[in-house]
Amino acid sequence: MNKLLFTIGLLFISSVSLMAQEMMNGIVKDVSGKPLSGVKVSKVGAFRNSNVTNEDGLFSLLLEEGDYI
Repeated sequence: MNKLLFTIGLLFISSVSLMAQEMMNGIVKDVSGKPLSGVKVSKVGAFRNSNVTNEDGLFSLLLEEGDYI
């Protein structure tokens, strides 16, 4: 019984954590408006949560409410 409750609780916590995250999409440009490729974009304080812009300057990053890049 305790194992079942632990498993249900763990699944609940995991689902709440996943629901609180959102995918942020953006573009990095220089001052003249030209897209920059190869730029590392990361969450402040969490360099494992990062991405690099593609040839069009586009990136996607999974963030939680209150995160900064």
